[in-house]
Amino acid sequence: ETLNLRPTGQFCTDRVVHLALTFVDLAVELASTYKLLKPHLEFLLFQVCFPTMCLTKDDVETFENDPVEFVQKQNSPLADFYDPRMSAITLVKDLVKHRGQDVTQNLLARMTDILNRYNSAPVEQKNHIEKDGALLTFGSLSIFLLAKDKYAAQLEGLLVTFVFPDFTSPIAFLRYRACWMVQQFSTVKWTDDGSRLKQLIDLVLNRLGDP
Repeated sequence: ETLNLRPTGQFCTDRVVHLALTFVDLAVELASTYKLLKPHLEFLLFQVCFPTMCLTKDDVETFENDPVEFVQKQNSPLADFYDPRMSAITLVKDLVKHRGQDVTQNLLARMTDILNRYNSAPVEQKNHIEKDGALLTFGSLSIFLLAKDKYAAQLEGLLVTFVFPDFTSPIAFLRYRACWMVQQFSTVKWTDDGSRLKQLIDLVLNRLGDP
């Protein structure tokens, strides 16, 4: 009931969401408690975790007015103890790690749908925050995806199609996310003659002059 407050438009503090997600995460690994959790995976992943992982209006405002504060907040070692975004990321990662057969394919398909929808939408209808959340989901799972051949083989295409264009995006936080994604997938194996890697290096270097 607590985690259903925000999806139904009711108020719930960040602290309460953080604690609730942390509590739910404890049920993932143990078989007896996971049986109770499994029927609610769709709700947890796409009505609770994903919206919680997405940037808020306050996050975007902070990024635009004080990007240094934004980056420090996003990478604070204390965030694990209070930030609901971090507890949502941890829950998603643990579900993929321990219950991948029930979660991974559906999760990746939904995130890919979001990215494809963004690319095909008219400029005025593009949901930048939703795309950022989808990329955050992929990036947060980088260790798992890189370790599985069937997923690792698709990562080059993911970067070229959905990340490379964001290096020159007019949306500042998507340029930030593009740099972060490259960091997460720095060990991707490129299959071409090296031109994409050179292009990527040029894109990253150009961002050093980003205002």
